[in-house]
Amino acid sequence: MFYKSLLLAKQKLKEGYSVADVKNEIDKAFTPETKTALEYLELADSINLNTLDNVSDGNQPILCIAGYIGEVRLIDNMYLD
Repeated sequence: MFYKSLLLAKQKLKEGYSVADVKNEIDKAFTPETKTALEYLELADSINLNTLDNVSDGNQPILCIAGYIGEVRLIDNMYLD
């Protein structure tokens, strides 16, 4: 679920969707019915990890995700390039 969310977010951002719209779409997939909870999905500058409001703001943007499957906390990340 987390990896697929990163892939979808990456695709949507490359298609020109806003970071806010992508976050909203990804957040909808994490529900009590799937026993998952999204803690955060952020686009960040890979050099200093400052969050970004759009893809062109940073140096080599990276998507970062964290959340829970049941009691287990998972984190992952993916470069946009």
